[in-house]
Parts: sequence; C-alpha cells; structure tokens
Amino acid sequence: MLEVRAVCEEELAAVALCIARAFRSDPDDIRGMVEYFHNSLSGDTIPRLENTRVAVLDGRVVSVVLIHDRQMLVRGVPVRLGFPPLVGTDPDHQGHGYGALLLWDSAEYMRREGYHVSLISTETERFYERGGWSNFGHYHKLTLRIPEAIPAATALAGEVRPANLRGDLDPILAIFSRNNRDASGPAVRTRRFWEEFAANWAFDYPIYHVAAVGRRIVAYLRNGYGRRLVEFGVLPGAEEAGFSLILHACREAPGSGGGGS
Repeated sequence: MLEVRAVCEEELAAVALCIARAFRSDPDDIRGMVEYFHNSLSGDTIPRLENTRVAVLDGRVVSVVLIHDRQMLVRGVPVRLGFPPLVGTDPDHQGHGYGALLLWDSAEYMRREGYHVSLISTETERFYERGGWSNFGHYHKLTLRIPEAIPAATALAGEVRPANLRGDLDPILAIFSRNNRDASGPAVRTRRFWEEFAANWAFDYPIYHVAAVGRRIVAYLRNGYGRRLVEFGVLPGAEEAGFSLILHACREAPGSGGGGS
C-alpha cells in the first residue's frame, strides 16, 4: 500500500536514511548526508512536520521532499516561498514514479497552505516541470580562475577576520538588509534566522568573514567550503575593504597557493 502524506515524527530517522541513500552510496558519505538532513531540519526557522512530505510503501519511507518555509523579496516586497532543498527517492525504489507523485503532492500542499511561489536550483529541470514548476532561465553562474599571484589583502583598506555570528550580528544584518531591500530573489532574514543559523550549523572552518575599518564592520562574505563565494555584502563607500575581503577568500581557497586548505 502506498501513502503520500506528511511525515510522522517517529519516521524522521528513516527519512534521513532515505535522503542519504538517494544521493550517496559510500557508508561514510551516507552518514554525512544523514547529518546534513538533521542540520537542515534544525537550521529551519519554521520547522513543521507537515513540511516534510513522504511516500511510504508498505510501511517504508521510499521518497522524500523537504520544504523550507521562507519569505523572499520581490522588488523589496516579502512573499511566502516554499523552498525544497532536499528531494530524493531510495535507489531500491527509483523508476516507479514515487518522486514525481510526491512532487505533485508537495505542489498541492504549498498551494493549499498559501505559498506564493516555490523555487529550486537544479540541473534536472524536466523532473520538476512534471510537478508543475517552470524553468524561467534566469539563473546565472560565474566561474573565476584564481590567479597564481594574489595581492595581499592588507595592501587595501580594512582588517579582515572571521565573523562571530553572535557578536557581529547587528552590522552583518544591517549590511544584508541595506544591500537587498529593493531586490528580487533574496530571502528575508530575521534576527531569529541568523541566531539559529549560528547555533545549529557547525563547520570545521569559519564560513563568514568580515572586513572592518577601525571598529566598524563594513563588509561581510560567506565562503562555501573554500571554493565558492556564496554571499557578499558591502556598505556604500567601503568597496576597497570589500575587495580586501574577496582577496582574502581567494588566498584561502584550496589550491590557490595562498596557504589555504
């Protein structure tokens, strides 16, 4: 018997394993993916069991869609966004349409709950189009090759240091809000989001750095595993300090020759 519904609390461990097996095959990688799933739940600012949709076949979780409840800015106006960062089917049950069926359920759930829009970044557009999503083709990705010789960040204005998401929260939040207040696409980030992000996500390296002029933080940068500049914000007039921050990230990137690992 196949059920398509919201997850039960006692099924969360099975859901984590299903997601992990959908994306990984090595046992160590599976354990890491299970941890990532739990971090996704604990890092969600609005955790609700109803937002994890599951296909259950004869009592076994075989497919999962996790929906994060967010607010997104559209020309500076917040709208309710359903963001599904994790969608996967257990490899033993792939090819039977369970994932597509679950996507239809998730789309209907979001319509019923009053979401204005749902967005996902993916390279498998056709799979999501079957669930009602549309490819609007506005995603841009820029890949830069780090030069062999990178200027020292100290040659420019600003002191660069790892951020303390608790102590540095007010200026980082102010920079993010100023940079995005009239934009379309960024998520609305409340103080609660930042505080829970700092409390629940643990990394083996500082993912946020800031640039300060004197004692004033004028720019921040989020680093993605030393290989991606995930997020960047700078106050008007502090562009040189922001450039110092980018140079620092380049020097710390793996393989840059700048001492990073």
